[in-house]
Amino acid sequence: MDIRLHPAYEAAITRIEDLKLTLATAYSRLSDLQTTQVPFTEARYMATIGRYELTAYELYMTVQFLKKRRQLMLQAINQGETPDLEAIEIEINLLNGQLDVKRQELADRLRRAQHIWDAKLLSVEDTKSLKMIYRELVCLLHPDLNPDQTAVEREWFQAAVTAYKAGQLQELALLLEIVQLNNQAAEQHEVVMPIEDLQEQGDQLASKIDTLQAEIDRIMTSFPMYLADALQDDNYITEQVLRIQQQTTRLMAKRSQLLTDLAQMGWVPHD
Repeated sequence: MDIRLHPAYEAAITRIEDLKLTLATAYSRLSDLQTTQVPFTEARYMATIGRYELTAYELYMTVQFLKKRRQLMLQAINQGETPDLEAIEIEINLLNGQLDVKRQELADRLRRAQHIWDAKLLSVEDTKSLKMIYRELVCLLHPDLNPDQTAVEREWFQAAVTAYKAGQLQELALLLEIVQLNNQAAEQHEVVMPIEDLQEQGDQLASKIDTLQAEIDRIMTSFPMYLADALQDDNYITEQVLRIQQQTTRLMAKRSQLLTDLAQMGWVPHD
């Protein structure tokens, strides 16, 4: 006997399958951005531009400290008082706390970049395989795509995420084989869902796709991804490095002038 699904029910199932594929693609895209593209783009930025930016910013901080010191010493001298060096140091330390946030951020980026430079990278072909296998595992194991998954399946998904982030291609491929065998057995016991539940599930998947896409868009318009194309242009990099070097030259001249002014006031810098 030829048994066919009602067209509305069949359409609901098709919609869910399409949405699951779209959601899996979005999850895979987001994971790729977070674990590969963002770190490597940031590393390229730090290797070509950011390391000069860090040096320039540290010099900028020094100039700001000297300017603050000169301001406070002049204020005391103009009032006929002896500069309170201890109070001045407290002010300098407060200023350091404000400015050091950005310096620490740049230094952390440089350390992350160094870690990436030192890491053993997969070949282009292996990277492609890694992404393909991970995407399939996302389809099979992600909680949003499989709300009724077991505790073991949740553990498998966490293992897949860990292996993907670490670039462990063999571990990921082995995990996919295990999951596929498990799913073949489970398919023999599928339960037919009411169409209302299918429609609700589809709406939930669509909402999650919108949320993921919004996060992907945010990442693509934030540092470092908004510079990804520019960082492929050697002329852009040369221009940025030249700009920072010119800024550094001006800061060095300003530092020398401030040190001269402070020396005339009797201040001797500590080593």
